[in-house]
Amino acid sequence: MEADGRWQQRFSNYCRALEQLEGFFEPPALNEREEQGLIKAFETTLELGWNTLRDLLRSEGLADQLRTTLEKRLP
Repeated sequence: MEADGRWQQRFSNYCRALEQLEGFFEPPALNEREEQGLIKAFETTLELGWNTLRDLLRSEGLADQLRTTLEKRLP
């Protein structure tokens, strides 16, 4: 997969994971198994979102620029 298209594929996966995560909030109460599923869905969605942002920044050539800026501001 091309680097430019990678973030788009990740974004598509992220959107599906987010929809699934939102589905957990429809029932009024969660049992322990459902709660564990919610936590796992949240972890997956968070990781997909982070990876999508990272791939987008890389494809736009901004990842190195961001790293350099952060290094200058940190002691």
